Amino acid sequence: MMKAMRPGMKHFAQSTKALSKKFENHHHVLALYFFFHNFCRVHKTPGATPAMAVGVVDRILKMEGCISVIDAKQAPKPA
Repeated sequence: MMKAMRPGMKHFAQSTKALSKKFENHHHVLALYFFFHNFCRVHKTPGATPAMAVGVVDRILKMEGCISVIDAKQAPKPA
């Protein structure tokens, strides 16, 4: 599976060659890639995203939505 991911994701290729400074950063890059692959990218065979094909969501999501959720979780909560 990792060999199939390398051509489409330059950071992943570099990280797997021991250039990643932190394992946590590597983990975050993988999470973003899997989010994009499952929720944003339309696949040819089903004609939809994998998440739409199994009924998890009803529309194609955008990466901006993912980033806004991450930002909202990291924002300091009011006292």
